[in-house]
Amino acid sequence: MSYFDYNATTPLDERVLEAMLPFLSTFYGNPSSLYRQGRLARSAIDNAREQVATLVDAPASQIIFTSGGTEANNLALATLTTQHRVAISTTEHPSITESAISLQKQNIKLSYINVDSHGLITNATLNQVIRDQPDLVSIMLANNETGVIQDLATITQQLRANGIKIHTDAVQALGKIPVSFKQLAVHFMSISSHKLYGPKGCGALIYEKGLKINPMIIGGGQERKHRAGTENVAAIIGFGKAAELAKAELIDRSAQLLSLRRQLEIELKTIPNLTLFAGD
Repeated sequence: MSYFDYNATTPLDERVLEAMLPFLSTFYGNPSSLYRQGRLARSAIDNAREQVATLVDAPASQIIFTSGGTEANNLALATLTTQHRVAISTTEHPSITESAISLQKQNIKLSYINVDSHGLITNATLNQVIRDQPDLVSIMLANNETGVIQDLATITQQLRANGIKIHTDAVQALGKIPVSFKQLAVHFMSISSHKLYGPKGCGALIYEKGLKINPMIIGGGQERKHRAGTENVAAIIGFGKAAELAKAELIDRSAQLLSLRRQLEIELKTIPNLTLFAGD
């Protein structure tokens, strides 16, 4: 069987599985415990956080591990409170659109940012967003269905100049193209492990230092009190290893994907009346 849906999920890299296995058996300590088993688990999590931080060019202290991209998206939007305004693009993942609709029921004003026929946000549309002055804007970096990549660094620069915070769902971009939290200059970024040959059930929200995070899960001091609950140690270790491999192999992976894409587009263009989105 040929498997093409890597945007849905990737297979687990054997090297990632190898890194995870000891934390499913031998090193089973609770990372919040003070004895040796706990300290070993804590040290491994700290190392994984550094590996993820290196991949996304962000301080490790600003990474909150979550159960995946969906939770990270929800956590980013949970920073909004009553009477705030949020604007999201019309091509966002349901974990953004449905979360925003839910917030709308809590007296948070919601507006949508349209995209053009190429799936891109235009200057005219962005100017309208700026005039509306939302408190937070959420724009996906790379679309999971069309592959469209937004010029996010330019968009962020304009929004910041007007005092508007921005969140990006970078789940589909990570591991395929260079993703730098610092260069994109966003306030929040969501990422996920299982899109880059890591395990399912692990993601992260990266946030700018000084911003207030409103935890959705409470009852413990984990993740600097931003997300309570005993950490999914093995999955976090896997995420870290997957991030390390993605960093080391990014150039080769990107070249291979580009070659495959070009071959596919050449064949698709032989079909009459076909429209390609996100093509060259």
